[in-house]
Amino acid sequence: MGGTLARIAWRNIWRNRRRTLLTALAIAFGIGLIVITRGLQAGSYAQMIDVAVRRSPGHIQVHAQGYWEKKDLAHTFPIAAVDTAGIAHIPGVAHVSPKLVVDALASVGEENSTGAQVVGVIPSLERAMTVFGDSGIMEPGRFLTDGDTMGAVIGTTMARNLHARVGDELVLFTQARDGSVAAALVHVRGIFHVGELDMDGYLVMANLALMQNILVAPGRASIIALTVKDVRDVDRVRAEIEGLLATRGGSARWQVMTYRRLMPDIMQSIAFDHASGIIFLILLLVVIAFGILDTILMSVMERFHEFGVMMALGMRGRAIAAMVFVEGLLLAVIGLAVGNAIGWAANAWWQQHPTPLGGAAEAMESVGFHPELIALPDLGQQATWSVVVLCMTLAVALWPAVVAARFRPVEAIRQT
Repeated sequence: MGGTLARIAWRNIWRNRRRTLLTALAIAFGIGLIVITRGLQAGSYAQMIDVAVRRSPGHIQVHAQGYWEKKDLAHTFPIAAVDTAGIAHIPGVAHVSPKLVVDALASVGEENSTGAQVVGVIPSLERAMTVFGDSGIMEPGRFLTDGDTMGAVIGTTMARNLHARVGDELVLFTQARDGSVAAALVHVRGIFHVGELDMDGYLVMANLALMQNILVAPGRASIIALTVKDVRDVDRVRAEIEGLLATRGGSARWQVMTYRRLMPDIMQSIAFDHASGIIFLILLLVVIAFGILDTILMSVMERFHEFGVMMALGMRGRAIAAMVFVEGLLLAVIGLAVGNAIGWAANAWWQQHPTPLGGAAEAMESVGFHPELIALPDLGQQATWSVVVLCMTLAVALWPAVVAARFRPVEAIRQT
């Protein structure tokens, strides 16, 4: 019986080819637009996250328990206590970089000073992991080398505030780990422009060995930062790191945090944009749903006489309803197949051929973003939205099916 209903329904939907094609195209347009929109949003979110993590935090950070709340030298830890080599060999990990962080007073000469965050790094590791490996970041000068323990790099805004130039002496004052006053005299090797106020205005980068020496923190770090090759692997890598650290003094001794907690402002911005996009897509689906409802209901109303004859020959109302319902299902399947194919192809093309954004390029580059439109195909998202559209189509097909089932054979046969 089911196969017969399906065959009859298939023939019925092609009796009016124009209406069927228009309805299927409406569904295809809806799911295609959803797939493309979600792909472009995912691409823009991936760019935002990539730019943010490459400005120094990384995708994942390992801290001593309590560091994130205090951010002081009392919560540093011996680098040897963390199996950095083991972390680097976890599948999916791209780069690992230890850092020692402290707040300090930076001054050039006797009159120019400003508050700063000084980060001690291993230059080669930091350059491989962050934007400091990109060309054009240092303007002018150069980034640090591993053997340079007397140099530092500062941001353009800090350089302007301190009236500092490449080659000038920069004095750093802070408090060491043992409570004593710590000071260092370094030379400005380069001035960087990242496009973020906090970095350009307050960040000083120096050699990790120098900072460990002046802070009386030999072999210690505040953070182990790392990046992953694929952001979708972040949670798996975090779990593996936690398992590895459990063998190093117990997992309660450590905090392992992903970029979601490290960059709350960016994640809130993404969440807001995501919610706005969902609202737009729901409104789009409502419009499409009314179009589908109108089409199926019109088809039912035009077939009063046909349904009356079928009922008079012994076909039950629920069988009529099931046939109309199957017609809606077939329309949905056709539209979803076409729309998903178009949406996936468009996203795959945009992934391989990012589109330059023209007039917006300069503004985006000034804050460190790539001035291009890129999409990320996501079959999981496509499947989710396809189920939503399918359920929506079946829901709107339910009323016309009920209407068809309630026809009275005699009255329906009299309809012309």
